[in-house]
Amino acid sequence: MPDEQLHFDYKPARLVDRNGDLKKRWYVEFYAWDAKLDKLKRKWVYIPAKYKTAKERKAYAKKLIQYTNSQLEKGAVFNAPKIRKKSNKQTQSIQEALELAFKLKTVNARAESVKSYKSVFKDFIAFLKDNEVAGKKIEDVPLKLYYDYFDELIIDREVSNSTFNNRLTILKTFFNVLISREVIEKNPLASIKRRKHKPSKNQAFSEEQKTAIEEHLLQHEPSLYFFTRFIYYGFLRPTEITRLKAGHVNLKEGHIIVYPDVSKNGKQETVAINKGFQKILEQMKIDEIPADYYIFGANNMQPGKTQLRRVRVTDKHIAVLRKLGLFDGVITLYSWKHTGVVNAYRAGIDIKTLQTQLRHHSLEMTDIYLRSLGMVINNSLSNQDW
Repeated sequence: MPDEQLHFDYKPARLVDRNGDLKKRWYVEFYAWDAKLDKLKRKWVYIPAKYKTAKERKAYAKKLIQYTNSQLEKGAVFNAPKIRKKSNKQTQSIQEALELAFKLKTVNARAESVKSYKSVFKDFIAFLKDNEVAGKKIEDVPLKLYYDYFDELIIDREVSNSTFNNRLTILKTFFNVLISREVIEKNPLASIKRRKHKPSKNQAFSEEQKTAIEEHLLQHEPSLYFFTRFIYYGFLRPTEITRLKAGHVNLKEGHIIVYPDVSKNGKQETVAINKGFQKILEQMKIDEIPADYYIFGANNMQPGKTQLRRVRVTDKHIAVLRKLGLFDGVITLYSWKHTGVVNAYRAGIDIKTLQTQLRHHSLEMTDIYLRSLGMVINNSLSNQDW
């Protein structure tokens, strides 16, 4: 916002409570000026699904309305022209800039992500120091030096293509942070390409294995059976499932909200509930579980307030595989996801829909995953003629 306060037309924020119907989604609605369209534009913000009672929703809405109206009064608009701030790139060394990027990327990251970021950060800074450029401005560091670093990884250290790509991705991420902060204008690693690597083969269950395991689980480990359904139908990660609470499941809307503190990548995402999955959730009486309870708690995987440890699920599943004579170190708990994807693909689910349910960031990622499962045959032209 500029120092001089501007005044634009707007309509204050208000709560739309759907006539008090708690089964419907409530939202806060307001109108603000759109500088690009040169007219008022309507905006609504839904009350998060975790707020179940009218009191909770109104309390949340009150704070949101107060904040929104304060911004509108100050002249907030949609599509406001960007005011370019003065860059601090003239005063920062490449080491100082990367230290800033590292801090920004790790402030809310998960422990495993912080560990990866820190390892790459320390290694690259050490390389810069060895080459006596850590104190130089980014624009004074020659492109050749970046290539030298990645050449060293390949030639001298003989890292795998996967490790090479991982380091490249993390360092590019650091520089992208600096672009967003206007420390630099372009990513110095933009021209360095990822290296090709053969995707690993993910192992799905055979139909016989799937049937044998399911029959055993239903008879002896029903909670573990239900747990595997979240992987099979929802393509959810085991760790994510241990963090899911009953309030995250919306049977009426037909989806599960994977909140940032649940999702592996820290982003809010949605998983669709298909017919098969819905039957499972109804059998579990998911709507009768308190909203703040973990669906699979620490007490024998029953709903509760204490989170289940992921390793306990893995150990239980391995024990079942051993008992059935199926444990080979290849098929794992993740094989339920692989099996679900294979069966969905064979049932005619298109790759775009699979991408959404898998929560992949690109179709290419989904294509690579399908290939790792052996799903490489394209029959779209088999019955065509021209």
